[in-house]
Amino acid sequence: QPDLAACSTWATLVDQYGNAWGCICTPEHPSMGDFLRGSPLIHAASLLRRSVLPSARPYDESLRRTEDYDLWLRLALAGARFANMPAYLYLWRLPQGKNPRAGFQARWEETKVRARHLPHFAGRLRSLPYILKPLLVWLVPDILYRCVQAGRFQQRDE
Repeated sequence: QPDLAACSTWATLVDQYGNAWGCICTPEHPSMGDFLRGSPLIHAASLLRRSVLPSARPYDESLRRTEDYDLWLRLALAGARFANMPAYLYLWRLPQGKNPRAGFQARWEETKVRARHLPHFAGRLRSLPYILKPLLVWLVPDILYRCVQAGRFQQRDE
């Protein structure tokens, strides 16, 4: 599809032994609203059309953990279209019950990226909760965070 800037796929979550325990299903045709909640593409499973890069600059090298989300947001603001194949074509090693939790620096970086781009999607007031989300999540106690994360990943139907 020549009109797509990038394409990704769904992911099967596997534990350290390769056993599937969950999945991540992203929207087949991500909308601007999907970018408010987070990256609607699994970056490591994505194919990016080289021709779209000059219009959005390549990665911002000052970013350490959110360079992919920043790129997707810049491309979307430039009018790029994305798609996700509704198939489990990517294995993501994430031991069950060991969901990695980003530290303050990563959360602060994501907040800055969101503050830079999200008001263009939804206006300043409407985007404010989405901008502050990474910092609010960082403030959540670990026990509550793990419970919420456990429910985030779907069980994969075979």
